[in-house]
Amino acid sequence: MFEHTPSHLTAQLIARAWKDEAFKEELLRDPTAVVERELRRLEPDARLPEQVEIHVLEETPTTRYLVLPPKPSAGADAAQLSDQELAQVAASGYKIGIMSDATSYCSQVNCSMN
Repeated sequence: MFEHTPSHLTAQLIARAWKDEAFKEELLRDPTAVVERELRRLEPDARLPEQVEIHVLEETPTTRYLVLPPKPSAGADAAQLSDQELAQVAASGYKIGIMSDATSYCSQVNCSMN
């Protein structure tokens, strides 16, 4: 089971990229491989599903990015959420499934910059 918080992994990746220019360049060049490697350092049995793509963009003092999460499917309970509840979900960031080799458990990793 993935025991570290999603924001913990995100914070580690950002801090390391700020300190280590070679790591930052590798993260920008092949983000999926780097995230997978760093995730396994935290949780050896964890892996990203093959269909998951990771994109890393570097913000500048004058450039910001807005990430739109996937739209809930038509049959999802999200259609019953209030505007306030939808805003909270949108503010939580995008989720990526993490599969463990040891179990069929799939936890969610939040890739937001919170």
